[in-house]
Amino acid sequence: MAEKTLNLPLLITRGLIVFPNITESIDAGRSFSMNAISLSRDATNSLILIGAQKDPKSNEINGLDDIYDVATLCRIVNFVEQENSFRIRVVGSKRIKLHGISYQNDSYYGEGEVIQDEIGDPNEEAALIRNIMHAFESTPTLGRNIPKSAINALTRGTATNDIGDTIAAYMPISVEEKCNVLREPNLTARLRYVLQLLSKEKEMANLDQKIDETVRERADKAQKDYYLREQIKVIQDEL
Repeated sequence: MAEKTLNLPLLITRGLIVFPNITESIDAGRSFSMNAISLSRDATNSLILIGAQKDPKSNEINGLDDIYDVATLCRIVNFVEQENSFRIRVVGSKRIKLHGISYQNDSYYGEGEVIQDEIGDPNEEAALIRNIMHAFESTPTLGRNIPKSAINALTRGTATNDIGDTIAAYMPISVEEKCNVLREPNLTARLRYVLQLLSKEKEMANLDQKIDETVRERADKAQKDYYLREQIKVIQDEL
């Protein structure tokens, strides 16, 4: 279900995805980004859309095809003007399905509709949350990028619609994967996808650990072989 169409200044990042109910700090140095921030503060009560471009190395945005089709409605809660750049702090609010972008007043504007959360299967959601928490407990490295306060909030039973977003916001996954989480309206499907991402990260973490152990064993063996050869040389010299 979608609400009325929004048309707001669009801040285009080089890979940062802001999720609803998550606070992010952003440094903006490109002129169209700084103009979008200024327009937001002056004309839209600090409301701004934030989306990411597909090619982080490019300085040109020619149309909607150059950015991901999902963004986040945010409010600027802090603003600091720096030399040739702005630093802002924003709080994410709503998922936005972008239908188009335009260039006005030396800034990009985004046009889109709010993506409403869809209630899923509560029993499956409960099971998915248990599996997600078990993944963190069995593989502590999965949570190394997630603030302890966020983990504690999960264990206290935070809202279902926040769990997937919180995990996706801090996980070291691709921008496209983050956008897939942001794009998904169904809470059950969102949690299911996040659990898939966690499972993939868990497999990679286990593989990394196995590789580290193999390398360490080989290094230890090589070192022992080296000392043994040196001992033989010394014995031979003494003889």
